[in-house]
Amino acid sequence: MRLCLGRRTAIPARSMTNFANLRVLDHPLIADLVADGKLAPGRIEALVAGEGLIEVVPNAFGDKRAVVVTGGDAAGVARALEQLADRFPNL
Repeated sequence: MRLCLGRRTAIPARSMTNFANLRVLDHPLIADLVADGKLAPGRIEALVAGEGLIEVVPNAFGDKRAVVVTGGDAAGVARALEQLADRFPNL
């Protein structure tokens, strides 16, 4: 299951402050999923500013599932997290 979120016209400043230094592309677990072909190669790198991604990865680590929440920048991560918080478990 993949949910790609488009850009939003405005993200409140309070949402941005917690993610200002977040660089999810550098996370070793995400890198492992991409290297193993379990997460769409190039998809994360293709995210633009303000765009977020929520993806459930079946059998990500052995028989364990993973939920990847990331974005093209801090605003994209914030957007994805807002959607996850608003809609979980009904993505």
